[in-house]
Amino acid sequence: MRLHSRFSRVRARWDNIRRNIPKTRSVFSLNSKFRRVYVNLKRRFPQLPMESYMHLTKLYKNDPRSIVHKNINNKYLSRTVTWNPHHVNNLPTDAVTLNIINDGDKAIKINKSIYSLQSFRNLARGSIFNVANYHGNSILFIDPLTMRPVRRSQIQPVKIFKKKI
Repeated sequence: MRLHSRFSRVRARWDNIRRNIPKTRSVFSLNSKFRRVYVNLKRRFPQLPMESYMHLTKLYKNDPRSIVHKNINNKYLSRTVTWNPHHVNNLPTDAVTLNIINDGDKAIKINKSIYSLQSFRNLARGSIFNVANYHGNSILFIDPLTMRPVRRSQIQPVKIFKKKI
């Protein structure tokens, strides 16, 4: 059964029930819950009508490794992460795992500590490309070294280079 037809049937039933029930607080709370489901559905898939969403879902189930799906999924991501060069005398160690970050590797610099990409993913529970789209004042995680909240504006994606002496 298609998701859109299921949703429209539930909506039609709810409209019939809403017309017959006298207006009380419980009806208003149920109406707001239904409205919240509808808004979340529209927020998650704003550009896609339900029929084309179901069509793309069927295509994905038939061939999940297709490059077309990857391009569709990444279409609305703004990958504006710029990796600034960061020159150091000694190669830094990851603040969480204490592994050495090699020359030319990408890392995340937060205040004075440097994290590898995997440690950052584990702490922020998301990739740097997703985090780059967040608001600058949003709190991502608590820094395990300083026990202070880390905000999006404090994150600097860097590429580590060792200075030639």
